[in-house]
Amino acid sequence: MLTEKSKGLHEAVLTLKELSEDEKIRYQCEAREMYEHTLASAKHCGKLEGKLEGKLEGKLEGKLEVVSKMFEKGMSPADICDITGLSESDLKSIL
Repeated sequence: MLTEKSKGLHEAVLTLKELSEDEKIRYQCEAREMYEHTLASAKHCGKLEGKLEGKLEGKLEGKLEVVSKMFEKGMSPADICDITGLSESDLKSIL
């Protein structure tokens, strides 16, 4: 198995040497590598954006639940704003 991998690796190195001798093909290969790298980076950023968005939505949902319970328990809007850090206009839009 190892010799098969070594043989395949050797063939790949030879192919790479042949291709790198042709400048046009080398530039095409480099452009393709850059494209793949950019694509991978964009996917990674998209995943991070999605995670952040999910966390923010979760926090907002949690805060909405807490605000609703506070209001149901009879807390004043001023106290709810003071405790949660919401503005009065934000609180009014929630309730």
